[in-house]
Amino acid sequence: MALCKKCNVDVDDGNFCPSCGAQINANSAENPYVVGSQTTGSASIDPRKDSSIPGFREAFGRFWKRNAGGRAGRTEYWYVMLWQFLITLPIIVLYVAATATEADALIMLLGVASIVYAVYVIVCIFRGICLYIRRLHDVGLSGWYWLVNFVPYVGGIFALVITLLPSQKTDNRFGRRPSPKR
Repeated sequence: MALCKKCNVDVDDGNFCPSCGAQINANSAENPYVVGSQTTGSASIDPRKDSSIPGFREAFGRFWKRNAGGRAGRTEYWYVMLWQFLITLPIIVLYVAATATEADALIMLLGVASIVYAVYVIVCIFRGICLYIRRLHDVGLSGWYWLVNFVPYVGGIFALVITLLPSQKTDNRFGRRPSPKR
């Protein structure tokens, strides 16, 4: 099996790509996601372009470890959003409890929790931008489309649509298509 370098389609056999007609040679069977030399045996799959769909816990780990390179499928993106909601939920409950009662200790606890949460949000901003860029990569768009979010009204709708779109069905210039672990 070879990979067409022109259109990134897997070619089972033959000298020409069935999709674009480009000539396939023996050297095109190399894995384009391998880092290092394939001849010396020191090659390894680039971890930024790992193509497995993460589980619930692994998605949150990737959120903290990965930068804007590679791809993030819908599952990974929405698992991270669920994590963020679960982390925010105790703050919401504490806020509702503090406003329902006027207990000084509860209000003080809410103030401390709010400060800790504000620091957490500031730390997560960069990581969230990286995740969103990886999601853009997954649908085949450049990370620069992130700037559309600054357009009033349009940006929010664009972001929602991008996060709901399925992954591209083939590998693209940003990495392999996310697929279940084998």
